[in-house]
Amino acid sequence: MNRKPIYSALQYPSYKEGSPTPYLSNAMGPLGNIQSEMEWLFFDFCRMHQIVYKEIGRVEEGLDRFIQENKQDLTLSGDTESSEKE
Repeated sequence: MNRKPIYSALQYPSYKEGSPTPYLSNAMGPLGNIQSEMEWLFFDFCRMHQIVYKEIGRVEEGLDRFIQENKQDLTLSGDTESSEKE
């Protein structure tokens, strides 16, 4: 499963190695307005995606920590349930 967040073009510094190649933008006219608005909407979408992935990662770490801390209790309760069925 890929857990890497997505980034918009506005979040990549042009000097950073591995950043995508710069693209041409239409800065004037009605198409420029549409492109600019779409870039900011995509920027917002990417930020929400990053926040959600960070939260998912935090919850998964907590669950893993809980399982490790209670591993013995969880295995004991699993054994008693299987013995009750027999």
